[in-house]
Formats: sequence, C-alpha cells, structure tokens
Amino acid sequence: MIDKRELKIEQLIPEAEFAPLVALFEWAPFSTADFASLMKTERPSWWKEIEDRYGAGGKGAKVRYSAYSFSSQVLNYWSRRGLVDKLEYKTAPETWGSNVVRYWARDRSRIAYMLFPDEVVPGDELFEEGATTQILVNRYERDPVARQRCIDHHKARCSVCELDFEEMYGERGAGFIHVHHRRSLGARGASHKVDPIRDLVPVCPNCHAMLHRKRDELTVEELRAIIGK
Repeated sequence: MIDKRELKIEQLIPEAEFAPLVALFEWAPFSTADFASLMKTERPSWWKEIEDRYGAGGKGAKVRYSAYSFSSQVLNYWSRRGLVDKLEYKTAPETWGSNVVRYWARDRSRIAYMLFPDEVVPGDELFEEGATTQILVNRYERDPVARQRCIDHHKARCSVCELDFEEMYGERGAGFIHVHHRRSLGARGASHKVDPIRDLVPVCPNCHAMLHRKRDELTVEELRAIIGK
C-alpha cells in the first residue's frame, strides 16, 4: 500500500528537483533545519505549499507535525532511495521545535573533517574567544546559498594562490574549495547580512589556514603579497 505522505513527497519534490537542491550543500553535512531554510530561500513555492498544509511549526508551535516535520520526511524518503545519507543527531538551533536535529550528507564518505573557522559544521560545540563566540563567524559562511553564489561568481579557484583543484586533481577535485569571509569578526556583529559576492571569497584550505593562523588575521591581498602573487 502506498503511503499518501510519501506520494505527496514524490509529487511535490521529485528526484530531478531534490538532487540539484541538496547539491548546493556540496559535500558538507547539513541539518533538517538547514534544508528547510534552503527550501524557503530557493524554492519558496514549495515551502508555501508545505507550510499551508502542515503549519509553520518551530519552537512554541505546540504541534506534533509541521512543515519542519515534513522536511524531515522528505530527507528520510530520499535517504531510503540513496540520494542522501542519514547522519547523527546534534543540538538543534533555539528556534527548532525540539532539542536535537538530524544531520544529513549527500555522501558520508566524502565529508571533509578539516575544520577551519569559516568551515565549521553547524551544531558543533565551539569555544569562546574573548566575548564573542566563533559561531557568529560560521553562520554567515556556512549558509549554502551564500556559499554557492560566491563560488558561482568567483569560481572554485583560490583567491590567494590561484589553485584550481580540478586542474590539479581532475574530476576528483572538481568544485572543491573553501569560502572565507573578508571581514573579521570584530568588524561585524550578529545582525550582519552577508553579500556573497562582496564579502565572501573562495580560498584553498592552506591559504584559508594562513589567513586565520594568528589573531591579527591577514587580508586576502596581504597574503597574496606574501607569496608574491
């Protein structure tokens, strides 16, 4: 017997639409909350239909099933069909309807665990540096939509050393790059809205580490001068 809810998933979000949407996360882990946010931004008509049918949900909604629950069902549905891998639960954002949220990945075998200040997986426990927590840095640059728009504009080539991973490693390196925020944490606050083209730049992991290695963070231009670019 066909589950009516699953039939709705197939009708609303077919494989041909789901696959390119989650591809915006590249190979990074993402939560159900991240996926819901992505739908709101990239597929607002989907989200409106889902929210109209199941309700907004979130913290304080006091409902057993909501648009966020349906988002989880979508990921479960395509996970059973091999399009995404199911990962562990982690602490949920404050606005989430429960204390934990499930994480997912397009392919768990391709998750890179080289974590830098701008590349931290959301939900990981972070330490404080002075009065400001590092999570404020990461929320801006981990936004999959902002990240992808940065790469679409600047291309997947390091803005410092000009390394292109696809040119060096072939298909295995295609699209691989880190994204760095040009403005230091002290120059922006929690209300900062990121401009993916002006504020974010693609950098390779080595240059990314050098940009962040000391408290007096270098600019992209300063690091280019050091290596003679």
